[in-house]
Amino acid sequence: MPTTKRRLNVTLSLKLEKAIEQIAEQESLPQSTILVQLAEEALELNEDIYLSKLGDIRAEETTKLVSHKEAWGL
Repeated sequence: MPTTKRRLNVTLSLKLEKAIEQIAEQESLPQSTILVQLAEEALELNEDIYLSKLGDIRAEETTKLVSHKEAWGL
């Protein structure tokens, strides 16, 4: 049965392969599913780090503070 998902060949170290294999066995899931889940988590963490740094930069900037009423026209 054809799939719409893109396939990607990845070379793993023996240590990483064993870790993925162990997690897959514990979770009763295919190794590919575990790798996809881990990749998604890594991307989310990377995004969180970027947005946190961006927030820190913006927090350091001197800007005019606006009250809630003023911002929402209440």
